[in-house]
Amino acid sequence: MAQSALMSTSITEMKDFVELAKENGVRSKVKYVIGGGSVTKEFADKIGADGYGLTAQDAVLVAEKLS
Repeated sequence: MAQSALMSTSITEMKDFVELAKENGVRSKVKYVIGGGSVTKEFADKIGADGYGLTAQDAVLVAEKLS
């Protein structure tokens, strides 16, 4: 699963997604990569994302490493 956010107001949805996935028992079954212009590595770590990439190309490289 991958999500991207260009506006800082939308990054809160990323945290909500992780929480929802945990609540539904599926978080451990997927790898979660986030990125975009308003996302930082620190934020990705804070919400428990498996990977971070600033650009779509970065996300592909991260996903390859996680598989």
